[in-house]
Amino acid sequence: MALSLDAPLSTNDADLLIAVALDGAGLAFITEATITDHLDAGRLVRLLDDWCPPFPGWTLYHPRNRHLPPPLRAFIDFLSAQATAATA
Repeated sequence: MALSLDAPLSTNDADLLIAVALDGAGLAFITEATITDHLDAGRLVRLLDDWCPPFPGWTLYHPRNRHLPPPLRAFIDFLSAQATAATA
């Protein structure tokens, strides 16, 4: 069954955004790291480069005290490790 809609699509599902862009049905505003393989293969192209600043990485704001909940401490450690691995 095929369904054709003439309406805007808005989603926070990265896989759906990529699929829509790959099918030529729309534009996707998504981090470059998510689509590097598609860009390298020529399946997707960058648009509006002058208006898309580079993504410097995530910023996390949290209360600065010594009693962080363990899940938050684990998340902070995870993000720090990812940032360190990305710059290595």
